[in-house]
Amino acid sequence: MKINLLKEVTLILFLFLMCFCCGCRGGGHFDGDKNILVLQKNPKYKKPVACRIEDKRVAIFEDDLDVSIFQLYFDFTTTLYRVYHFFVEEKLGERSVFITYKFPMTYGVGAVSENSDFVIKESSDSITIYYNKEPVDGFNIEQNPFSKKLKIERKNKLYDLMNMYGNCYYRR
Repeated sequence: MKINLLKEVTLILFLFLMCFCCGCRGGGHFDGDKNILVLQKNPKYKKPVACRIEDKRVAIFEDDLDVSIFQLYFDFTTTLYRVYHFFVEEKLGERSVFITYKFPMTYGVGAVSENSDFVIKESSDSITIYYNKEPVDGFNIEQNPFSKKLKIERKNKLYDLMNMYGNCYYRR
C-alpha cells in the first residue's frame, strides 16, 4: 500500500515538474530575432549607422524554432539549431536573403546565444565577409545581390577591421 502511494506521489510530482518546465520554456517555442542590425562606422556620425552596401541595407534575422517537449527534454540524439540569414533590403519591407548559416542551440542553465562576429568590407572589385566562428555545415550562399564578387573568409581577430570607417560589422 505504501509503495503504491509512493509511486503515485512520485508520478504526480514528475508530471507537475514537466508541466512547469513546459510553461517556463514556452512549450518548445523559441522566438528568433527578426532584425539584427549590421552596423557601419561613418566619420560623419558619432554613433554607428545601419550598414549600407550599394545602397542596400544589410541585416540578419533568425528563424523561430518550434520543437516538441519530448525532443527538448528526452531525445538527446537530436541537436537543435538556430538558423540565421543575411538579407538585403532595397525598399522598405522588401527582403532578399543571400546567405544562410546555423549554429547549435544551447539551452538550460548558462545558455548563450551561439553566433559569430562578422565584418563586411567593400573594395573596388569585391565584398568580403569576415567571420570568427565556424557555423555548422558552413555558409550557404543563395544569391549575390551585389554587383561585385562576394567572398567569405575566416579570421580569428576582427577587432581592427570592426574599427575601420566604412566597414560594416555585427558583434554578438
